[in-house]
Amino acid sequence: MRKIKYFWIISMATSVCLWGFYYFHTITANSFWLDQFKLIEFSNEILEGNFRLVGMRTSRLNWNFPMIHYILAPLIAVTTNVYVLYISTAITYVLGVISLSYLLFKYRSYSEFIIFMSLSLTHVWSLFYSSFTWPPNIMPFFISLFFICFFHYIKNTSKILYFHGAAILLNIAFQLHTMSVVLILGFVLALLILGKLPRYRHWFIQVSIQILLVSPWIFQKSGPQRQTYSIN
Repeated sequence: MRKIKYFWIISMATSVCLWGFYYFHTITANSFWLDQFKLIEFSNEILEGNFRLVGMRTSRLNWNFPMIHYILAPLIAVTTNVYVLYISTAITYVLGVISLSYLLFKYRSYSEFIIFMSLSLTHVWSLFYSSFTWPPNIMPFFISLFFICFFHYIKNTSKILYFHGAAILLNIAFQLHTMSVVLILGFVLALLILGKLPRYRHWFIQVSIQILLVSPWIFQKSGPQRQTYSIN
């Protein structure tokens, strides 16, 4: 058992070194777009008491969800350095991979663990997009946590907090990019097929939480067309 534990630690340490080498040579070579400075500006508005109701506009001029700005606000409170913003994206990717790899290592076969780690270390687009800040680029972290919560809930349905955690993490992922709607559909379908649906009261609670999480966007769409709500 101790040898197995050491194997995972050595694997992770080696992986972190490889990731560090890659990001050290790529993050500093990235260019900063206007969008990155907008992310900082809008997140800083939250710290000033002007809560964002929407995010930035898409290429079709539709408003995005504001979740990304609330996620970044604690970091922006510490520093507005764009390099730090980029590094934080890389860190979230690495943490997401490590978290999910531990789940595979502990509960699945070595072959699944090795394949997952090999792809995480060599998949070019994953590495590229995790080297700069943009809402979809921090999705892997929350999706990794979603799979962990989902796995533990399926394993033991009495741990209902894992169900709520998985659903909340999916909401966050959806607000970062709506393409994750496929995960929401898959989540519900998997619960139906496996017969793991929770009691109705938990569905009611979770629907209420989901509405609460998207309430800023709903408020903006249904009320005055403003981007922020000030408490000052």
